[in-house]
Amino acid sequence: MGYKVKEVRAAANGRWPDILAAFGVDRKALRDEHGPCPACGGNDRFRFDDKNGDGDWYCNQCGGPNGDGGAGDGFMLLQRVCSLDLGDAINEVGKFLYLPDPGDDNRPRAQTMPRNEKPAGASDAWVPVIPVPADAPPLVSGGVAMVWNPKKEGAEGYNGSKLRPAHVAEVRNIEGDLFGYVLRCEFKPGEKITPQVTYCAHRETGEPRWCMIGIPPKRPLVGSELLADVAEGGPVMVVEGEKKREAALRLVGGRMPVVSWIGGAKAVGLTDWTGLRGLKVIGWPDADPEGIAAMTGTSIDGNPGRDGVFQAVTAAGAAGFRWVAPPADHLEAADGWDLADAEAEGWDWGRLAAYIRDSIREAAPVDRQTPKAAAPERKPAPAPIAAPAPAGAVAGPVPAASDNEPDDPNEEPEVGGGIASFVRPMGHNGGSFYYWSAGLGQIVEMAPGKHTKSGLMALAGADIWRAFFPKPKSTEFDVDSAADWMMESCRLLGVYDPRKVRGRGAWIDDERSILHLGDRLIVDGRPTELPKLRSVYAYQANYRLRGPADTPITRAEIRQLEDLAKRIRWDVPASAYLLLGWVTLAPICGALKQRPSIWITGASGSGKTTVLQRFLIPLLGDLLHYFQGAGTTEPGIRQELAGDAIPVVVDEFEQNDKRHQERVQAILELARGSYSDDGAKTAKGSSGGTANLYTVRSMFAFSSINVGIKEKADTNRIAVLSVRNPEEPETDADRERLAADWENFAAALDFITPELGRRILARTVSRLPVIRENVRVFVRAAAGILDSQRLADTYGVMMGGAWSLLHDAAATPQSAKAMLKALDWSVYTESAVENEAESVLSAMLQHVVLCDGADTRASLSLGELVKISATGRGFSGIYRKDADAMLARYGLRVRSGRLFIANNSRLLARALTDTPYSINWKNYLRRIKGARSEGTIQFSTALTQRATSVPLAPIVPPGDMFE
Repeated sequence: MGYKVKEVRAAANGRWPDILAAFGVDRKALRDEHGPCPACGGNDRFRFDDKNGDGDWYCNQCGGPNGDGGAGDGFMLLQRVCSLDLGDAINEVGKFLYLPDPGDDNRPRAQTMPRNEKPAGASDAWVPVIPVPADAPPLVSGGVAMVWNPKKEGAEGYNGSKLRPAHVAEVRNIEGDLFGYVLRCEFKPGEKITPQVTYCAHRETGEPRWCMIGIPPKRPLVGSELLADVAEGGPVMVVEGEKKREAALRLVGGRMPVVSWIGGAKAVGLTDWTGLRGLKVIGWPDADPEGIAAMTGTSIDGNPGRDGVFQAVTAAGAAGFRWVAPPADHLEAADGWDLADAEAEGWDWGRLAAYIRDSIREAAPVDRQTPKAAAPERKPAPAPIAAPAPAGAVAGPVPAASDNEPDDPNEEPEVGGGIASFVRPMGHNGGSFYYWSAGLGQIVEMAPGKHTKSGLMALAGADIWRAFFPKPKSTEFDVDSAADWMMESCRLLGVYDPRKVRGRGAWIDDERSILHLGDRLIVDGRPTELPKLRSVYAYQANYRLRGPADTPITRAEIRQLEDLAKRIRWDVPASAYLLLGWVTLAPICGALKQRPSIWITGASGSGKTTVLQRFLIPLLGDLLHYFQGAGTTEPGIRQELAGDAIPVVVDEFEQNDKRHQERVQAILELARGSYSDDGAKTAKGSSGGTANLYTVRSMFAFSSINVGIKEKADTNRIAVLSVRNPEEPETDADRERLAADWENFAAALDFITPELGRRILARTVSRLPVIRENVRVFVRAAAGILDSQRLADTYGVMMGGAWSLLHDAAATPQSAKAMLKALDWSVYTESAVENEAESVLSAMLQHVVLCDGADTRASLSLGELVKISATGRGFSGIYRKDADAMLARYGLRVRSGRLFIANNSRLLARALTDTPYSINWKNYLRRIKGARSEGTIQFSTALTQRATSVPLAPIVPPGDMFE
């Protein structure tokens, strides 16, 4: 039974601004002046005058009873904004105002009262507190929940309701804030209640209680907190109801998040769907007319109804929406069959995934005003296209199940013959045409003028073309007819996205773990031929990679590998685990959301080359692109990758001159673009006047004596792993001991081989979903330890990889924090990054020079000379004039409380030799607080340079400076 119109209208009188604002209408629109319409979005067409307190409004585009312009009241505006019919709008306003339950025949009748006057014991005395405070007592499944029912307030003997919910569903927003609960209380078969419960405070006393008061619109989706970690374009399943969501979560097993809305089929418009922006939504409706309508906005026979999930997520900016048709027998019986029933029938992920792929449908847009015209028939391709789909490139619908359906639901069914079995048109883009060549195992781009005899024979042999395009009275084939069929088919298939081509490496594809090894795939652990994968992506053939070994690495071997990593002479012990994490994750980098890089550095003789050549590279085996830095360029790396998602190693990555500096910075920019899986593309111009778009998904490892990081963005994305030199031996015995230690370590490194790397890969690939979750847990834990989310993304990812190698158990927030806190991260914090700039200045000022005075010569540091110049007080026979002359030779000058430093000085570069700052010190200095770029400064008759200046105060106390 619904609320009475007159009762609700009377109770709502004078309260429409609050009501409409609670249902998502911007309060800026609720004033008597022209502005954008909250219903149709029209500019300057709407005004809200709230005439007589009834929520009256006017829009010259969507107002009026027919929606073609005119006036309306608050109920009509609520209908338009939330896609409700009048009955639902009345019921929702009645619930919002906490009016007595209309099903209670003994309920008191609502009365028309003066504005702001309340009856005694009115239920709006309790106000939801959102988000729920941290100290609120939690409600748990199977426990006792003491809940206050405002509708019974004042009833004789009522002291609250004692409920025992069989299930408690948390309702949180995408940030994880708790809004309330949905309880499911079961009394006997077929009898249950599912109240919404919010934590409320009494308006007058402030007393807090859990109350049977609904969560205000727009309500978060149940499971919204899972959406924060979903990459742009990632999948998410939507079901109706909390019980079905729990079943769906168990069935999908973490392969995608599952969310549901609360309030049933008629509450779609009261839900906040913005968390699905940029995601691909899969809707699974109940098997009845109401379920189909709630999900798609149309009835089973395609007639339009109220807006459903499809319309809501589309308006919220979802990247796409498709829905799964329930089994025909259940749909015909309209028995409401859902995923909870599927779980009870013994379904598992394999059966669910196969059913989704066979039963998924596109949702048709609905014209609410006029019937849709019949779509014109498209001209069919001149030759049959019912042939095996190329490596993942599905043009048109996936073939229906038949007797030749493959056993593996990942694979395409074997169908048909025809020319498309050998050369399959894929579409067109930018004036080019794209074809899958079965003989090449690749997608080939062809300009119109390349559709020649030789061009076609590059795709397939002459015998094949003759069989399908014979030329009368000739042994040749009809090139023109073949070319016409090819290009016409591409035009009919529409625009092709070349970025859908995937190279070798690890990928996530429709929640499946894919390892592309050049000539074959491993899909969720099963070997699969390239052309047989059912996917929207094309996995191109390339030269063969060996791939994972048959048996994974053992626990004993893992401990031995960990011990070797820790025996390296690291400046920071955490570097051992960062290296282990990097070599674990780099081979599967294409399946990660963040892809941090490492830079192995150390002075000559420190052993950094040994780390690279005998530890890192053997473990990667053939699953890498290896470059020598001196002549390597960014375009060369990019073109060599050609869509591969495998690690890149660049050795001897020095920048000894300006040309090398430019090459290094360009490669670092490439690595920076590869860091995040945010869907962004990089564009490079071409000689033809069009942009070449590409996406790099590799993890990079660099090695050099000097670290050439200039940009702060790179500092946060690249972990510097520094190897220190051994201590200088003082005696022959020390020298012999160090030599013996090194020989033992070098011999121990023989344990590390490409075969061991293949066994690590076998472990990694088999646990890819677990590893991705471990990484997510470590990133969150690192955010509480490091002082930057970007640093947490970088170091948390690699530590998650290290955990995944060293432990079989999944990481928990507690175990992640324990592992992180056991290591010293002080040098990797944001403040340490900033302090590196001060380290440059310190290294500069500690350089010792031989300075001549009037009657003496003394060895002083540049810092001491700066103090002499700044204070005017001599030291060791060296006075201000002497100090200024020596400083000028190095490109330093003290003036007006600042130290001016030349941007290019040969003597300064020499002073900073064997430090990471010998080339790019100005970029570090500019990070010092108060630093600024200066114009041209004449330091001496031989040195005129642009300069950077820093405050003298940290070097010389202001009170000591010479005026």
